[in-house]
Amino acid sequence: MKTWAVAIALLLLARCDGGRVGFTDAATNEVQPMLTRVEFRSEDGYRIVGNYYEGGARGVLLLHQLRKEKSTYDTLARRLQHQGYTVLAIDFRGNGESEGEVDRFTDDDFRAMLKDVEGAAHYLSAKNVSVIAVIGASIGANTALRFGDAHPEVAVVALSPGLNYHGIDVSRLMPSSRTLLVAAEEDVSSADSVRTIAKNVRGETKTLVLAGAASAAPRSSTARSCSASTRRFRRRSCGGLDEKDC
Repeated sequence: MKTWAVAIALLLLARCDGGRVGFTDAATNEVQPMLTRVEFRSEDGYRIVGNYYEGGARGVLLLHQLRKEKSTYDTLARRLQHQGYTVLAIDFRGNGESEGEVDRFTDDDFRAMLKDVEGAAHYLSAKNVSVIAVIGASIGANTALRFGDAHPEVAVVALSPGLNYHGIDVSRLMPSSRTLLVAAEEDVSSADSVRTIAKNVRGETKTLVLAGAASAAPRSSTARSCSASTRRFRRRSCGGLDEKDC
């Protein structure tokens, strides 16, 4: 399906391009970001901080890697916003500006990150925005898969997932949501994980292993370099997928 190719192209573009999207200030002729720093409380009381990119009635949640933070997704968030989506990128509890100390977390604390995502979805719902997709990297990927299992109407993009990150076990998960699993060829553990996870997903599933890449997780918003394989991917209309999949 074309939608898969478009989704993958956006993700890879975000990994490689520091381009900015926003509105132009007539006085300074500079691009101004259309985002707002927001806060909400998770079900168990943690103060969660996010970057809110206001768009239309369809929403996307972005979940970062362990010990990273919400701005990792800035380029992708702006591009999604430019296409009309409302985007909320959060700092998981214990990370970035959100409450908690990740270095003291137990596996139970990591599993409870799912409540941060539920809180983010409720935040968007209160603004009449329906979450249609959640994108997560590494531990965020596992949490996204857990969220998709509870919300089969939401599409999931899992970048560099593992079978079990800090107790977030997805090895036997059988979600019915539409799922895109992405790993880098050089990240052997994650590449093997996506193949295992794909066998269990009951919904429509696509698996993509990036040749010549060390990680499928997003780079910083200022990164501008690409691997050769990713540049080739961006030049092809089908995104490197078989023609029947485009």
